Amino acid sequence: VKLSVLVPPEELDAVHAELAERFGDRFRVVKSGETYIDFVHPEANKGNGLRSALQELGLSPNQVIAVGNYYNDLEMLSLAGVSVAMGNSPPEVKECVDYVTLSNNEEGVYVALVDLLFGGRLPRDVALDLERLLRETPKRARGERASGALGG
Repeated sequence: VKLSVLVPPEELDAVHAELAERFGDRFRVVKSGETYIDFVHPEANKGNGLRSALQELGLSPNQVIAVGNYYNDLEMLSLAGVSVAMGNSPPEVKECVDYVTLSNNEEGVYVALVDLLFGGRLPRDVALDLERLLRETPKRARGERASGALGG
């Protein structure tokens, strides 16, 4: 559950600072867009959600390409084996990732995935894990136990 507050873009930083000061001891107060501030549980973030999904699926962070565009994506991006920021992301988000793609209005996710998966841009250990994952996916879909590191 989250509460989102809509703020004029020119007031976002000041309002965020004030709300974080006022409520930061009870909630995580994060800018989630050019006009949004979210209030969430202190441990609620996309990184923890991804970590939980990985554990449930028996996967490692190296088997993940995470794509994000704003401050509320930072924990997820830092966990993933390969992190991608959209071209329209704030500079602070772009500084924390492995790869910056085009904006969301320019099909940036598609461009990044094609470049990473088929353009030879993945780090070797990530590429190997993804190859193994793709081989094991049919077994997972049938409910069979996968072999090796993916088997959990």
